[in-house]
Amino acid sequence: MTGRFRFAITVAGLMAAATPVAGQATAYVQQQDAAYTDLDVLIAAGLVRNVIAGERPYSRAAFRRFVDEARSRAGAAAVSSRIVEAIERLGARFAGAEPATRRLSLTSAEARLALAASPYRPHRMGDTTDAGSPLDADLNPLLLGTEARRFADGGTASVEAGLELGSRFFAAQVVPRVSLFVPHSGFSGYATLVNAYGRFQVGPAALDIGRNSRSVGHGLAGGAMLSRNSPGLDMVRVAFDRPVRLPLFLDALGLWQASIGVADLGDGQDQPGSVLTHMRLSGRPSAFGEFGITYFNIQGGHGSPPSDWAGRIHDLFFFWSDGGFLTISDKVAGVDMRLFLPSRRASVNVNFLTTDDRGRFTQPARGYWEDAVWQAGADIAGLGPEGRTDLAIEWAHAGPRAHTHGQFTSGVTLRRRVLGNALGPNASGVTVLVTENKPTSRLRVTGAWERYSGDDWFWALIPGGAPWDYDWFRAADNPDEIRVRILSEYVRERGWRGMETSIRLGYEHVTRFNYGTTGRHNLVADVALRYAR
Repeated sequence: MTGRFRFAITVAGLMAAATPVAGQATAYVQQQDAAYTDLDVLIAAGLVRNVIAGERPYSRAAFRRFVDEARSRAGAAAVSSRIVEAIERLGARFAGAEPATRRLSLTSAEARLALAASPYRPHRMGDTTDAGSPLDADLNPLLLGTEARRFADGGTASVEAGLELGSRFFAAQVVPRVSLFVPHSGFSGYATLVNAYGRFQVGPAALDIGRNSRSVGHGLAGGAMLSRNSPGLDMVRVAFDRPVRLPLFLDALGLWQASIGVADLGDGQDQPGSVLTHMRLSGRPSAFGEFGITYFNIQGGHGSPPSDWAGRIHDLFFFWSDGGFLTISDKVAGVDMRLFLPSRRASVNVNFLTTDDRGRFTQPARGYWEDAVWQAGADIAGLGPEGRTDLAIEWAHAGPRAHTHGQFTSGVTLRRRVLGNALGPNASGVTVLVTENKPTSRLRVTGAWERYSGDDWFWALIPGGAPWDYDWFRAADNPDEIRVRILSEYVRERGWRGMETSIRLGYEHVTRFNYGTTGRHNLVADVALRYAR
């Protein structure tokens, strides 16, 4: 975390010390928490509707509202045993008293041990005009976990703890993690802050300052723009803490939620110190659907085009460029939508981003495909007489220029992780997820097929086109890397002394690893013990 954000969190803490104690602001529930599994089935069944499902994480207060809403609707409907259990579990955690005010409380802890035989490789751009330089991110879907979790090709041991503070208008969370990596070449230690932020809240509006992990969209790991693959962003963010209804006759338009944040992408970029501004508007006009519009703007940093403040603000909101050729930013825009079928406990979703509008989409096929990422999926929850089986499927495509554009050659990445869909450029894949939910345990099985293109491309003027009319051309049709993967995870919930235990086993076959001539058999196994309040 940079010095700028450490200072901001310190100021937030001093301000909180003077805050009178009454009803509390609350911290976020981390995205890997089992509470989201229970919430998902309540949303699918239509018992929780006052929610924007495409934005996470949610605060503890939000979960408390979800429990109250689900209880009120479940009382008038015939619900399965699975739904009753989900409401009871969430109610036991979030409907009661919050952690003590004006002092730190331990709200989560985890110890994890993993063994793996699965090397990382850099993303391959295949852009011959840039000597085939990779996106500044690592690929290993077997080992890269949510919220900045990382396992070594070898052994990994890690411990972490979540500490929270709450008062009337202020809440804070700090989650330090210490890891010991024992790769095949030696060992190393690593300490990081998974989350470290303060929240000021008045009514539905909240100001977040510090490091926090966020995802937007409806894929299995979030959307194409910002996913749970991403580490936490060091940012200042203003947002609605909960969806709101517009006044007067505009109430008929349903629920709305908006946010704007400014994040420091740190020094691990080709342009150190660049700044990511991200804006989001979400709407849920009815119980049957919601949509979101997201916009990224990356500016500044060492080596990037210079500009004054007026130019930067103009570029941020009005897409200003210097002479129509030299832009001072990388802009990425995306939309996502989800349609709900509560009677079937099912939904379908689509997530999209593009990194180049190709002259206001005068080249629509290229702007919508070659420069784009698509995710499309469907899910159904609560199958069976007791509603214990969930199914989900997702397809994803990333074009040759996805996640990177212009002078910001590190791409839309942070600490060698893609912020959005983790495939990276020039790839596609299909994932299937089956979950069996028992009263005190959960078994999740994931199967995936992914193709990473080995083709070489170059960026050149279209023959006979306008001076600005460039396109991608294939220079060589090389063999692809193909990954077939299966992961199983067994979780025992609220077992010994309220602890959650999990065992995860995974196997992956890689054809032409790193685009070479040989394949690989990758393996991972890990066990974890977790406490969550």
